[in-house]
Amino acid sequence: PDAVGPAINMLFFFYRSYFSFYVKVILINNMFNENIQIVITCSSICKETFKNHTDDIIALLKSYSIKIDNIQKLGPCASDFYFKTNKKKISDIKIKLQSEKYNFSDICIQKNINRKKKIIACDMDMTVIDVETIDLIATKILNDPTMQDITEKTMMGKIKFKESIVLRTKKLKGINLNKIQSLLPKIKYTPGVKIVIRTMNKFGNHSMLVSGGYDVIAKKVANEIGFHEVVSNRLEIKNKILTGELENNIIDKKGKLYFVKKKVLGLNLKKNDVLAVGDGDNDIDMIEYAGLGIAWRAYPEVKKHAVASIQNSFISILYFQGYKEEDFVR
Repeated sequence: PDAVGPAINMLFFFYRSYFSFYVKVILINNMFNENIQIVITCSSICKETFKNHTDDIIALLKSYSIKIDNIQKLGPCASDFYFKTNKKKISDIKIKLQSEKYNFSDICIQKNINRKKKIIACDMDMTVIDVETIDLIATKILNDPTMQDITEKTMMGKIKFKESIVLRTKKLKGINLNKIQSLLPKIKYTPGVKIVIRTMNKFGNHSMLVSGGYDVIAKKVANEIGFHEVVSNRLEIKNKILTGELENNIIDKKGKLYFVKKKVLGLNLKKNDVLAVGDGDNDIDMIEYAGLGIAWRAYPEVKKHAVASIQNSFISILYFQGYKEEDFVR
């Protein structure tokens, strides 16, 4: 009789544990099978590719027994595909859409909620412009072939950005500011970037250029494109001569994320209201944080942290948010 009480308690314990486990299994199963509203955006380089890839997307969804609720045309070579499905199928579909088959289309798969973002944070070098500005300085002014290799390894994450920017900035000691400014006309802007930023500005959103580059270039770039705000590394300059030092805290990946978060807090928004785009290792934190993180012609490691990776047109950034071509500010 003395053993009956403990035995009952033991049975009750096992029953309760089994029941708890069973409930968790049901909840997880329901979570993965719950239908979620999804949108796939396809933006292609030409009409022929667009037709082929939209046909492929329709066939892909059909192979998963997914019914398309609506197809919305956004531009001559861009459309949204709306449907409902579960997380497991979304994961499988996303992997298939990343195949080389779709190389000439920019494709994004995301929940159909809060698509239009209220903050856009862009990297500068090799994102909104076509060059690594520090390499441009090294090539045109210093004639230093080692700089490009340092930059490449930094963007791949093989060298810490903080160490890299300090090292590279020291190499600029003694350069006249006028020489730096003379390089500005050589910088080319990424096609479509002005349309993206000016369109988002038109609809009342906040645009930020968040750069690990230098202020003497970033301010000019931000002004030319139309960014509301610019965050960058400030060169120390005395009598128009670069000292080889920086004036502010270094804007590395943590610095970029800090200023994006600060703006989110200041505007009383949420991280899902943010779109961040960049190409290098120092962009990963803000891309991962953003509701819509985009890798632009990026290094492989960066793509792993992004919702979408684009190669073809910067304007795809607008299509991914559901903007139509008639909304664009050219």
